[in-house]
Amino acid sequence: MPAVSQKQQELMGAALGRKREGNPRPGDPKMSVGKLKEFASTKHKGLPLQKKSKGMLHDSMLPSKVKNPGRVGSTDPHQNRARGHM
Repeated sequence: MPAVSQKQQELMGAALGRKREGNPRPGDPKMSVGKLKEFASTKHKGLPLQKKSKGMLHDSMLPSKVKNPGRVGSTDPHQNRARGHM
């Protein structure tokens, strides 16, 4: 299975190198050397830098940010002044 993005190809290449050296990291994919080589050998030409994910929330789908009204003793002098605290 070829890599679907340049970032994935680079990640697999780095993981392959570390696995061959016998020094894998905890975050490396748990794959055989053959599978890692298959992903790492994918050419960059025609691959996107990153794959566009499906099903992720867009910013427009997230609830609007609620401003913190501030508390007495806040470090923001404008909020303190508005409440009569100085």
